[in-house]
Amino acid sequence: MTESDGDQPAPPAAAPEDESPLGRLLTRLRLTQDDPLRFQGGSGRGGVTENNRLFGGLVLGQAAMAAGRTVEHLHLHALQAQFLRPTAPEAPVHYDVEVTKDGRRFANRIVYARQDNKLMLTAQCGFTRMRATPATHQRPAPRVPLPDRQPNRDAARGRSNWHRAPIDIRLCDPLPDPAQRHLPATRFWMRPTALIPDMEPRLHEALLAYITDRTLLGTAFLPYLPDGPRGVSLDHALHLYQPVDCNQWLLYDSESPAAGSSRGLAHGYLYQQDGTLIGTVVQEGTLDLE
Repeated sequence: MTESDGDQPAPPAAAPEDESPLGRLLTRLRLTQDDPLRFQGGSGRGGVTENNRLFGGLVLGQAAMAAGRTVEHLHLHALQAQFLRPTAPEAPVHYDVEVTKDGRRFANRIVYARQDNKLMLTAQCGFTRMRATPATHQRPAPRVPLPDRQPNRDAARGRSNWHRAPIDIRLCDPLPDPAQRHLPATRFWMRPTALIPDMEPRLHEALLAYITDRTLLGTAFLPYLPDGPRGVSLDHALHLYQPVDCNQWLLYDSESPAAGSSRGLAHGYLYQQDGTLIGTVVQEGTLDLE
């Protein structure tokens, strides 16, 4: 899968402090619980997009956490969400969980995210037992450079505060030249900037949902540089085939197979460093050139 010169990536730093960017993100993902099926989240500092909206990935992660907190002994295997309204950063978000199935192998939940009594997002979440089975195949992993010597994406863009981001995103390919048209495909390595506690598997699942909203829709924008369209996510689907470990580098290989009617579609594939495909993502969003 990877091209190596013999060096291995250094491990992430120790677990984050609460006031670090990653620490604040994890605090937001843990949620507060109002009753057994009702949770409260939101943003506070950070998690805000340039147009003063709450980052959709944070809402996804909080929805995954809300559903997961009502399920025992099973792993998240599917999350299918619809973004219904933009979410403001300064008001709390309430997550109501509906129990739709509790079986021996599978459990299902529906999450309703509301802000000011308005429905912002719905998410159907499935949980199951992860186990080895004879029926196993996967899309081959691409050959890319190892992440240890690859540049950080935000640093390469000239952002002075790149080291304060909660997620370390490493380039697999040079940044796209705005003066040229590009194929709709991107590849990035991603990992939190500090260790996530292993004893909190729900936190790993919620953080992965957050991460999968990073960079993906931008893949559909690449053919339209330099002017670039503006867009917002409409829906997001995540399927997992292995337990989630966010403490190791994950390769996010994405492509956009189609765009039309002011919408763009993106597919993402999540690989461990050993080439194991742990999950797939599909996202659709608006793609407006005006």
